[in-house]
Amino acid sequence: MSSIDPAKPSPTALQKAAYISPWLIIPALYFAQGLPGTMVQQMTGIMLKDLKIENKDLAVFTALIGWPWTLKMFWGALVDRRDTKRSWIVYTQLAITACIAAAALTMQTPGWLTGILISFFVLAFLSATHDIAADGFYLLAVKPENHSYFIGIRSMFFRLSAIFTTSGLVAVAANMQKAGTAPTTSWSYAILAGAAIYGLVMVYDLKMLPRPESDEKHSPIKIGELLSRFVQIVLLLAALILIVRLIYWTLGPVVSPLFGYQFNDMLAKFGTPLFFEKLDPNNPYYGYKSLAMPVQLAISLGTILVGMLAGWNMWTKTGMQEPTKIFFDRPKMFWVLSFILFFRFGEVMIGTMSGPFLQDPAEKGGLGIDLAQVGFINGTVGVIALALGGILGGVVIGKFGIKKALWPMVMALNIPNLFYVYAALTKVNLEFVYGLIAVDQFGYGFGFSAYMVYLLFLCRGRKMETAVYAIATGLMVLGATVARLISGMVFDVVKSNNATNPAVHYSTFFIVVVICSIPGMLTLPFIPMEGEDIKEAPVDID
Repeated sequence: MSSIDPAKPSPTALQKAAYISPWLIIPALYFAQGLPGTMVQQMTGIMLKDLKIENKDLAVFTALIGWPWTLKMFWGALVDRRDTKRSWIVYTQLAITACIAAAALTMQTPGWLTGILISFFVLAFLSATHDIAADGFYLLAVKPENHSYFIGIRSMFFRLSAIFTTSGLVAVAANMQKAGTAPTTSWSYAILAGAAIYGLVMVYDLKMLPRPESDEKHSPIKIGELLSRFVQIVLLLAALILIVRLIYWTLGPVVSPLFGYQFNDMLAKFGTPLFFEKLDPNNPYYGYKSLAMPVQLAISLGTILVGMLAGWNMWTKTGMQEPTKIFFDRPKMFWVLSFILFFRFGEVMIGTMSGPFLQDPAEKGGLGIDLAQVGFINGTVGVIALALGGILGGVVIGKFGIKKALWPMVMALNIPNLFYVYAALTKVNLEFVYGLIAVDQFGYGFGFSAYMVYLLFLCRGRKMETAVYAIATGLMVLGATVARLISGMVFDVVKSNNATNPAVHYSTFFIVVVICSIPGMLTLPFIPMEGEDIKEAPVDID
């Protein structure tokens, strides 16, 4: 297998220094961590909506390309066993820059949708790998006594990258469209601008990141080994998709009459396009002409088998059996697992559809806000409110502890959902929308602090604490991913059952979201809170 030699370039005098101020390290490192994640998880939804992709498909696509962050525990140990954390950071940043530039170029091709989804899925894989290395490097390059203080600085620069992405890059696309540029071309230039900025950050990190003695050097990075993990992740994800598809094939005729909607028809664009013979000219965005059903079924079953074997191979090779046993060996595990999976359900569903709600015209139930304003509202107002909520959440937990703060923080997370119902029913003005997004994101930042601190509470003091925490955060992202998938399906069911009255689509959807928020709150009286209470600031908000 080919390998990368981390010895070049030679370290500068600054990199050799015994101590480098975290202020020279943290801002660029965590700006670089936030940009690709925000591009994949947030900007993609705004972009696809602007390019006339239907809401249900938008939700499915954004959920699928975010899976690497859920599955990163499968190759996290690889980062520990190969080379240094610094080398992983430098090389993944180089690959991320190239991947963002490639994504920009795909927007100029006839099959731009397929190209952008593949590019962003690869980008998510690279970004998740960078996250593992960056967080490990942080613990080595920053003095232990400074860890708590710079957690907040990390979060701030992560949020600044979100402002740049969801406000700055969206503004580039919006202004170019106002000047007469085609939508796909405008987004191509916006993404290319993101690649340019990320490339500058990469050059800075190459120059400034120190080489701490504690960043132990292992055998060189093997590109073939990383590619093997990527292929295994793709196979595992394909298997999971096809399992869902087979369930719908089986249960669709039973479930569909309960909702008055043909779920098999809804998923016709989802799953089978993995195997195709030619494009369907009547459906250029999503359509592939499917193979005959027996052949399709045989390929699907074969892919499921190979994907499950790939997942098992990764799990055993990374040594995750012991931390998995440790994580699940606790009292009231049903309630703990339910809390992790359902706590954010309503908030994630809102987050998935709030952008389309702001952009859709009034006759479709939306608010008809133009693209540039949506970018500013979400990317600037929303992100600032989110950061302030997170800071206050840390202060409140530090003063009162998680036990006393949990219920108020949970209510802050979910009460703003009711404001979306009001906004959809009354078609509020732009000033109300600014306040709505600010309150919603502030409540999210405030409430999410409690969530992350409780996950730390679950993992602290246990053997293999880092690996156990990786499982907890992986389950957190899994719950969010399922919520994104369901949000698109729920919206499509609402749309089908109210086809003659599109003005009520969003208000009905937001009422369903309020209902979906209840299960997570019902777990609170039952989750274990034994032991010393936690009074400290949370980790970063994702």
